[in-house]
Amino acid sequence: MKRSLFLLVAAPTLLLCGCSGAPSTNDAQAAVVAEYERLMSAGGGTVSQVTDFRLENCQKSDTPQAPGYFCDTNGGIVIDVQGTTLTRSLKGRFRFAKSDDRWQIYRP
Repeated sequence: MKRSLFLLVAAPTLLLCGCSGAPSTNDAQAAVVAEYERLMSAGGGTVSQVTDFRLENCQKSDTPQAPGYFCDTNGGIVIDVQGTTLTRSLKGRFRFAKSDDRWQIYRP
């Protein structure tokens, strides 16, 4: 009985803790696409595909000037620039921070 009560109380707490913290893979990928689209908008480029995107080793920033999480990313992004298709690597370490309920990506 005590074990069941513990699980009943602990499970929602653990689920709530998982909701705050580092970005999910989908959130990080959306931040990458949004940043590429922002950068490409002046030159007429568009993001056509993200391939094998992975987010790993996220660590909370301990610097107030650079809040968020530092995470390793991997994968590729395919962009179309005026009919020319370019593939760029997404391998690197980036900072992700939440702003206006959206994750944004920054170079450390």
